[in-house]
Amino acid sequence: MDVRQFTLREAGQGKWSPASSDSEVSLPARIFPQRRRWLLASCGVTAGLALTVGLAVVQPWALSQHRSPTTAASDAPSELEEAAKKESVASEEKRIEKHIKGVERDMEKILVSKIKKDVKKEVETDVKKDAANQENAKTLTKVTKEVEADIDKDVAKDVDKDLEKAFGHDIKKDLEAALNAHIPKGAQVVEKKDDDKGNSSKIVAAIHGCCTWNGPCDSSNAFCNVNEGKCKGCGGHWKTNTTPRDFGGWDKAWCAKGKMDSWALPSMPAYKPASRKSLTVKILDWNLAWYAVYTKKGGEGGQQGKWLASSGPYDIMGFQECQNPWRVLGDGGLSDTYHAYQGGGAKDSEAICVLYKKDTWEELGHGEKKVAEDRPGKWSYFGKRLVVWFRLRHKATKETVMFVNHHGPLPLGSGGICGGHATAYNILEVMQNNSKTGDAIILVGDFNAGADSLTVNQLSSTLTRCFSGYKFNGIDHLFTNFDAKRMVNSANLGGHGSDHDALTISVKLGPQE
Repeated sequence: MDVRQFTLREAGQGKWSPASSDSEVSLPARIFPQRRRWLLASCGVTAGLALTVGLAVVQPWALSQHRSPTTAASDAPSELEEAAKKESVASEEKRIEKHIKGVERDMEKILVSKIKKDVKKEVETDVKKDAANQENAKTLTKVTKEVEADIDKDVAKDVDKDLEKAFGHDIKKDLEAALNAHIPKGAQVVEKKDDDKGNSSKIVAAIHGCCTWNGPCDSSNAFCNVNEGKCKGCGGHWKTNTTPRDFGGWDKAWCAKGKMDSWALPSMPAYKPASRKSLTVKILDWNLAWYAVYTKKGGEGGQQGKWLASSGPYDIMGFQECQNPWRVLGDGGLSDTYHAYQGGGAKDSEAICVLYKKDTWEELGHGEKKVAEDRPGKWSYFGKRLVVWFRLRHKATKETVMFVNHHGPLPLGSGGICGGHATAYNILEVMQNNSKTGDAIILVGDFNAGADSLTVNQLSSTLTRCFSGYKFNGIDHLFTNFDAKRMVNSANLGGHGSDHDALTISVKLGPQE
């Protein structure tokens, strides 16, 4: 800032002329009123100081030049004296100018320092005001929520009183009576605990769900036992947010009829080794995504069949969305290696295939049955869903495998129109009716249901879930009727054009080490 450019007249008019030098400090064109007054005063002091210094220097020189006419002639200086005086005056002017510049620099520093202090002070004041306002807002919000909560409680109490007065009795008792009809016979009741002040133990059980378990407890009573303590002791899975008669489905649908009247799930026969020799069986589970890979893309050069040939051999394979298993085998040059069966017809939702090695296994029987149906909806209904099963015997060891393949109903995790319990019930019933004592049971498929679904939890209460994929939050699964310790290998092998990953496990049958 150049103080010399800020004159008293300009100060009176509120004007400001910025310095032209880049090294000098530039200030905003608009200054707060208190700062303008301070600057005017500062500039006035500067101008007065400069005038005083000038008078102090010029006055002696002017007096030295003033002489009377009578002495002027006699005292006329020589040329040398005149030159010396001029040099002295010039030197004094330079000294005064230097002094003035020093004063200007000092005043400039004082002004800048003062302005910075004022700005800092104002900023700190604004920050403190903002912080205080925010704190006040938080306090107001907290108080408002507390008041609203108190109001809600008071309203709820008033409503309960009004209802009781209007009906003349406790409505909760009516609710309990209605729910009692839906508690299954033989189900154990939780000890009375008034979590909701007045609800009986049966209401708590009906609203908060029931238990399924496997392990050391009786599997015939594994479904919907409402004793929480026993549920934990049996390593069970507690079903929350359900009522015993609902479970996500419609109990009048064709695939649910009679299933809700029998609360016990079908039991599975235990596996018993048929040979003293151990046998490793390699299984593959894969949704081929036929429409995307073959209908739309023409099979992508037979990549799935070629990959199958390079990654195998497999003993038994289960494919979903499989409209032509012989094409897949042909693409990989495997037509003479495997026997293939397609169940369900041409629709992707029903096209399920089972393939096994001809030279190693022989068929003892096979079949298929519809077990579920999609719920209505533009993007969820594709038809009824089925299972395809094969009983196969190993030619060398005589070990028998009951192999079951399933493609589950939509929407995801729903269990379809009949719900997860009925879907699981129907799958287990097919295996119970067609297997023999001692069979090694292996269930694979795209269940359209994740690990936390009722379908998978119900199956897990009777079977062992050995391995699962992770596509679509893990809806592809492999189950067995024997301990997971018999599984010697498992792997996710990728999609190879499909939106599902191929999953494989290897299990060891025969004597267990």
